[in-house]
Amino acid sequence: MTALTAFVSGVQAADYAPVSPYGDWAFRLEGGAGYTSVTFKPEGEPDESFDGGIANTALSAAFRSDQFFVQLDGTFGFSKEEAFVKQGVFGALLGWRDPDQGMLAAHVSAIGDSGVGTAFEMGNFWRVGGVGELFLDRFSIGAAGGVVETFDSPGFDTNVHYAKGLARFYVNDNLKLEGHGGIVHASLSEPGFSHSVDTFYGRFLAEYKPDGSNFGYFVRWDGAIDLDEFDDEKVDTHTVMTGIRVYFGEPEGTSIRTYDRAHFADSCTQGTAGAFLSFC
Repeated sequence: MTALTAFVSGVQAADYAPVSPYGDWAFRLEGGAGYTSVTFKPEGEPDESFDGGIANTALSAAFRSDQFFVQLDGTFGFSKEEAFVKQGVFGALLGWRDPDQGMLAAHVSAIGDSGVGTAFEMGNFWRVGGVGELFLDRFSIGAAGGVVETFDSPGFDTNVHYAKGLARFYVNDNLKLEGHGGIVHASLSEPGFSHSVDTFYGRFLAEYKPDGSNFGYFVRWDGAIDLDEFDDEKVDTHTVMTGIRVYFGEPEGTSIRTYDRAHFADSCTQGTAGAFLSFC
């Protein structure tokens, strides 16, 4: 009788085992367009600016277990300033996540750029780093850092280290304000020449998703401002973009805050084609 009682108690306990309120997967599709401006500031000469349109499309696919997650990201964008510039980025994050506490992940991504031979020459890069966030009621705070190296880029090598902080505030569950800021240190070299430059990188994002909808609407600014001269000039880049995000995986009307904390890390591929590299 004792054994039977223990068996029944075990079955009952299994029936009432905690079940995660979140789905095992989620997708986020983004499309946006805007305006980008690149200003070259040669020492002792007038500034020279190139302005033009920009468009990006991005997809993030996140898969989670009770404690761990993997996220796959892809972005393709193009801009038209002095020349038509395309940028494609593919990346992945792998790490730990608790929707009530925070997340910690490693990431890797590859950046391909067609601007070689123009004033916006960047070449191809790979990026490795880490990111962490702490969830505090309506606030999230975090930090990220890593390294970027060139590959298959004719004529020059670029070694980059970056670090940044981020803060996110949810005015309500479906309206968030987000800011990023950090420093990028780049060492560039080619035969007979080498130089290093520090750049301030910033981002501001506002996103709103109407209650009961799977569609979110955002506006985003990205900026990169050289703190040092490179080849006797500084370069400032500013991009403003607005667009739509579509969310899948949770019941219709699930909030932005739930998607952010249960599924998505800051994408490691979000970029501004034709501008400086993006840093997640």
